[in-house]
Amino acid sequence: MVKLVMAIVQNSDAKKLNDVLLKEGLKTTFVSTTGGFLKEGNSTFLIGVDPDRLEKVIEIIKNTCQKRERMISSAIPAGSILGTIPESYPTKIVVGGATIFVVDAEKV
Repeated sequence: MVKLVMAIVQNSDAKKLNDVLLKEGLKTTFVSTTGGFLKEGNSTFLIGVDPDRLEKVIEIIKNTCQKRERMISSAIPAGSILGTIPESYPTKIVVGGATIFVVDAEKV
């Protein structure tokens, strides 16, 4: 049975991922989406693949969509409780990588 791979990646990785998938002869559809936490652009890839090539697709996604650290500003909520302006402190977070879902598909 054919597999449908759904991969959510950051926009900064989308073009490179699409190029690598095409070079490997894999056809894909991707749509623009927005992440909930950082409110940043993502791309959701839909890739139909035979089961024997599934691990190769996952490997391509892992190698192309790397995690990286980023600093964001976070407000301390206690400031609003005390009646003062909340202070903002830099916080390091990890972004990037990919969220991958694989489901069975009867036909692609």
